[in-house]
Amino acid sequence: MAPERPRGASISEVGPLRPELLMTPGPTLVPTEALAAQGGPSMYHRGPAFAALLEEVIEGLKYMVETDADVLVLTGSGTGALEAAITNCFSPGDRLLVAVNGFFGERVRDIATAFGLAVVSLEYQWGRVVRADDVASALRADPTISGVALQHSETSVGVINDVEAVAKTVAMFDPRPLLMVDAVSSVGATRIAMDEWGLDLVCGASQKSLAGSPGISFVAAGARVWDRYATATCPRFYWDFGAHRKMQSLDSGPESPWTPAVSVLTGLAASLRIVRRMGRDALFELHELNARAVKAGVLALGLELFGEDPQRAVVATAIRAPTGIDGNAIPDLLRSRYGIVIGPGMGDLRGQVFRIGHIGLTSSFDVVGTIAALEMTLGDLGMDIARGDGVAACMAVYSEAGRWIR
Repeated sequence: MAPERPRGASISEVGPLRPELLMTPGPTLVPTEALAAQGGPSMYHRGPAFAALLEEVIEGLKYMVETDADVLVLTGSGTGALEAAITNCFSPGDRLLVAVNGFFGERVRDIATAFGLAVVSLEYQWGRVVRADDVASALRADPTISGVALQHSETSVGVINDVEAVAKTVAMFDPRPLLMVDAVSSVGATRIAMDEWGLDLVCGASQKSLAGSPGISFVAAGARVWDRYATATCPRFYWDFGAHRKMQSLDSGPESPWTPAVSVLTGLAASLRIVRRMGRDALFELHELNARAVKAGVLALGLELFGEDPQRAVVATAIRAPTGIDGNAIPDLLRSRYGIVIGPGMGDLRGQVFRIGHIGLTSSFDVVGTIAALEMTLGDLGMDIARGDGVAACMAVYSEAGRWIR
């Protein structure tokens, strides 16, 4: 009798065959070229190789936000960049108008409050778009307001605010308030023309639409910022703009005043090389196409988009949870069963919405696979859907555009 052949492990026993697919509003997928770069040997952060690396990153970020202004590269998250902008440009008691139409607007408001600023909160129902006329009314009502802050992309609700229109409005006032823009998730996804629009502060980070790893943030600081910096009295040390500007202006090449996240910076430089080879317009087109495909797939499943002007939301799509289904269960099951990570609702919207990110160098097949897994997840949760409708609608967007992004 032939010996019994050993039984191999079942598929369920093998476990995941590949990493989770990140379809969140950040962090995003990091391209292989960038992962390879940041996985290499480290370098001394006071040497010529690092100076060349930092200079390349600074020039790449200037390209992305269309500016000739100082771009100060920081080690920290986007929240650190927001705190740096506030502490370097304002003093306790200064009146800052903060537009709040989602979770991250509240964060800016909370940072400013923590440093003793007198915050004037321009409140919207979450998911509404900030309107330039409302900013104008607030500034007319309170001439002592010395700064305006708003999100470019409010990822908690899937909304893109019209920063250009707000900037035109702010520029009409004398004295002109300093305009601070949280562009952490939008830089790379949609146009932000700092110099042309007259923005004073643009805050960004590595791990969103620029397709880098988390750990690097930046603030682009316009000419008017430095007069404010000279008189601002909020406490600062690690985030001090003057220290960063001085070290980035050395004759021997730019340096960081403190030990930076060298490996993350190396990866970001590689991602920026990819982006610059593509060009800004091609990168914006990629984001717009992926966003349209996600929205088409979601709508074909009978789901409702959340947020005003959803067609402008090229960073993340917010979706109302179907009646009778806990919005938290959808991302939980999508991740545990299908290995795809999306964002839950945030703050007061937790359990009511879920969010699919389509930022960075996301491919068409990442998007189609996410919609397919979403179909299965909704079926698993008891929703009566026609399997394949979402995938077909999603694929049709790419076919009609004649483009499949690998």
